[in-house]
Amino acid sequence: MKKFLYTACLVAVFFGIIPAKAQQVGDWKYYQVFAGKNVKSIIDTGKRIYYLSDGWLYAYDKDNDETLFFNKRNDLSDTDITNIYYNYDKKYLLVTYANSNIDLLLDDGKTVNIPDLKNTVMTVSKAINDVSFLGNEIFMATDFGYMVLNDDKYYVKEAFNYGKKMITIAATSKYIYAGFDDKLWVTTQSEPHFSISSFKETNFKQRLDLVDVVDDNTLFGATGWSYGLQINDDNPENVGIWTVAQKRGLQMTRTKTGFMVSYSGGTYETYDGDLKRQSEVKLPDDLKSCMVTSMESDGSVWGIDKYGIKQFK
Repeated sequence: MKKFLYTACLVAVFFGIIPAKAQQVGDWKYYQVFAGKNVKSIIDTGKRIYYLSDGWLYAYDKDNDETLFFNKRNDLSDTDITNIYYNYDKKYLLVTYANSNIDLLLDDGKTVNIPDLKNTVMTVSKAINDVSFLGNEIFMATDFGYMVLNDDKYYVKEAFNYGKKMITIAATSKYIYAGFDDKLWVTTQSEPHFSISSFKETNFKQRLDLVDVVDDNTLFGATGWSYGLQINDDNPENVGIWTVAQKRGLQMTRTKTGFMVSYSGGTYETYDGDLKRQSEVKLPDDLKSCMVTSMESDGSVWGIDKYGIKQFK
């Protein structure tokens, strides 16, 4: 699809957005672009900073110093976005919508729409609650159970309607961990999943949001606190649990050397590939609401709040 790069005139007239002009404020460099009141996510992919606000998708293009606004007239197939997820290995942004439609925005500029779930008639909610990437598969926790997409041929590989709302999901090469009924459950990849009884209750017996898969044996999750979960192959129902931080992780994104987590209360921390803390940074009071992300090699960090994109060095 053709991409529309909004000029200063179009943006100012229709959306009140101006070209990204940097303004230095203390150690933060502000890019005065539209952000909105309800910023949900920010992801640095290397060349672009994607961010979701008030159900609309934007991107800041680093090379061209421009802001892109995505809608049905250019790269998107629908409106009312609920969330975005980036596959760092396959290089695409996954976009989910309130009506269960799905788009993949590939880094080469192509958009792939996967409308299968949207077009399926069901008597229960089809809302997509969480996403986990594994190889060429996309695992999705939904209001009815979960489903798996193939991101090479762009189709639904399998779907399981348990009549059970799964709020979170994490897939590794051997296991699928899922959150429902305010507990964490697990099943193996190899066994049949036609019945929800294939999932076994783990020793984590409270609601947990599985924020990301750190590696094939380690998960990162959050309740009011943030936890690392070590998978035990001898007994996957008995995960090793340790406290990463006594605060809630809002978002985990990748960095050049590991991971970065935005926390409630106005801090962010960086971790290596083993989830060992490398640094902790407290944001200024006026930036406490920022979520941060970075794929920069110079150590700079990108943040966003209702006033716009910011870069911190």
